[in-house]
Amino acid sequence: MSEIRIAVNSPAVPGYNAIDAVGIGMEAIPGNFSSYAWSGGGTGQTKSVTAPGTYTLTVTNAQGCIATATATVLAAVNTAPVVTAAGATSICAGDSVVLRSSLTNGITWSTGATTPSITVRAAGNYSVTYNTGSCGTLTSNTVSVTINNLPTVNITGLLAICLGSQSQLNAGAGYSSYLWSTGATSQTISISTEGAYSVTVTNASGCKASASVTATYAVLAAPTITGNLSFCPGSATTLDAGANYSSYRWSNGATSRTISVSTAGTYTVTVTNAAGCTASASVEVTEFTKPLPIISGIAGFCAGSSTTLSVAGTYSSYLWSSGATTAAAIFNTAGVKLVTVTDNNGCTGTATVNVQLFPNPAPVISGTLSFCGGTSTTLNAGTGYRSYAWSTGATTQTITVNTVGTYT
Repeated sequence: MSEIRIAVNSPAVPGYNAIDAVGIGMEAIPGNFSSYAWSGGGTGQTKSVTAPGTYTLTVTNAQGCIATATATVLAAVNTAPVVTAAGATSICAGDSVVLRSSLTNGITWSTGATTPSITVRAAGNYSVTYNTGSCGTLTSNTVSVTINNLPTVNITGLLAICLGSQSQLNAGAGYSSYLWSTGATSQTISISTEGAYSVTVTNASGCKASASVTATYAVLAAPTITGNLSFCPGSATTLDAGANYSSYRWSNGATSRTISVSTAGTYTVTVTNAAGCTASASVEVTEFTKPLPIISGIAGFCAGSSTTLSVAGTYSSYLWSSGATTAAAIFNTAGVKLVTVTDNNGCTGTATVNVQLFPNPAPVISGTLSFCGGTSTTLNAGTGYRSYAWSTGATTQTITVNTVGTYT
């Protein structure tokens, strides 16, 4: 026997009765000795003690041989264990805190653990119970552990960076601190180069969370301007810069997707997409030459006849005021005649001519209408005519006749 625990009355442990004394002696093999001598006094085989300490027994047998044994009496624990935390007891989700007991043996945690310390990752109240043995149990103070939620961070902003421009990334409001991978400590940062960007935010509870994004360069292809790049005089053409742009600016000041132009020249458009990137394109617009038809033919006709008018050159279509759609048209009425021609470019031109109704000639035959036998006379139809046709078959202005008759 080397150690004995005894309980001592103490007001610190109400409700438990400590023993007043404990008897100690040789327990293994009781012997018969001729004498006993206890430290602190006593000559009996047993000794009652009321205080903790080390007690020594010296015995002498009948032969006068002497032997010694010691026993240590310990005071029973009467002070409850104390639980302390090795760090803050308000922790972030995913973190832990170590709780330690001031007593290391004979303890049971509220979690069921029996180790001197426990690692806590869940919210709750934690304590230790110490079993004193015959004197009952002692319960420690309670340590409350709380779990704080991690912040949720989301980086917003345009991740397509236009060459030569900037984009702003925003980690969101409501955090106590920010730390970007660039070293910035503000809520927002401006970036002008592609790459990965991350931010770590801390909330009011001291909990941290991170997020990252990757920015890339955005190259906006030049727009394609569509539409007829030539137009007829007096008309216009529409130019279209294409869809899916956030803004347009033409060289003529227009800010719409399409423009109508009626003047030849160079037209440039600058487009901007949602990321703020710009690109430009230009086209050259020309004006077609207006067709100038020329009407040929006799601009008049004799009563009872007609005249044929025609247009020189080749066109894709013709339209006369008479409704005719050929290159030549026949007219038997006087008045202004109009022709509209269309060339291969779709341009139109017009020409007019005033057609007259010519009066029929009224010739007067002059000359001697009688002659002597054996002689002749000359008949004259008059001047100013293009042709003559006598009933005799002659085609001259005058004829000589030597027979009597009617001459036309």
